[in-house]
Amino acid sequence: VELQILQVLWDIGPATARSVHNALCKEKATNYSTTVKMLSIMLRKGLVQRNEAATPHVYRSTSSQRAMQRRMLSQIVHNAFAGSAASASSTT
Repeated sequence: VELQILQVLWDIGPATARSVHNALCKEKATNYSTTVKMLSIMLRKGLVQRNEAATPHVYRSTSSQRAMQRRMLSQIVHNAFAGSAASASSTT
């Protein structure tokens, strides 16, 4: 879900919780409160930032899509292949 929310923010740019929710609903039905809760969790994790000066609050990703992809790929290699990209390419 976090990745889906980030994808929305990368696609449309800074957005309100309602805008993020509406974009998510195009793919899968979800509750607005769930979207707000996930944005809150992502805010605590540092995945998004919130402009509290705006009403309603506007969220944006703290990382570019490319930077996040690199970080996620690195985590996968570390967790699944003991940190060795060579092990990942030789697995069948």
